Amino acid sequence: MADIKNNLSATTDPAGANDSSQGYAVGSTWWHKTDGVLWECTDATTGAALWVRVNGNARPWGSHQLRTPDYISSWSATQCAADTLVMFPMTFQQKMVVDGIGIRCTVVGSAGAAARLGIYRHDQSTGLPAARKADLGEIALDSGTGNKTITLASLQYFDPGIWWLACVLKGVATMPTLMRAGAAVSGAVPVGDGLDPFTNNPRYVAAAFPYAALPGTAPTMAYSTGVDGVGLYLRKA
Repeated sequence: MADIKNNLSATTDPAGANDSSQGYAVGSTWWHKTDGVLWECTDATTGAALWVRVNGNARPWGSHQLRTPDYISSWSATQCAADTLVMFPMTFQQKMVVDGIGIRCTVVGSAGAAARLGIYRHDQSTGLPAARKADLGEIALDSGTGNKTITLASLQYFDPGIWWLACVLKGVATMPTLMRAGAAVSGAVPVGDGLDPFTNNPRYVAAAFPYAALPGTAPTMAYSTGVDGVGLYLRKA
């Protein structure tokens, strides 16, 4: 089957003439990069194509603005552990398009310090991360402080639902100081059967993982209230 045509750099809204004769089909997407609006084709009939606007997240999120997982209620700066894969769930109420992912560094690490970031899909049956959606690359953490953003070569599209933001740090002599999750809203991340859900408020899930390209499938992850949950953000396209 041929790939569906998409327009990811439009400066106008789609019209009826943007139809099957131009290669569009039901399911094609049209990104108005100036207004930050995503459209989806529901009928590609020649001369009478129909496009439906796909709104952003339920809460306002402007183009090129950053957003962290909103269940984290506080953040603090810490030297987080290396070789630990951590993931945060992030929920989208509607379709979303993202062009960046990053972390915030307050003190650089020694030579070679780096982080690798990515996105994982959600397993409804376990409530945990499942298959990798994208390994989004590496950020150097041995020079420059502030927001450290990977600008994505290809836009990332998210359907409504839960997605997992992932990070693993490279071990060096002096680890960088990064913003990390300090506290979480009760009930935002589910806890295992047998744990007290009123006193256990996990901030993220984690697993030991040697620094490398992110695995195609998430390893067995454990809920954590620890101090190694490197804060991650997404940037809306």
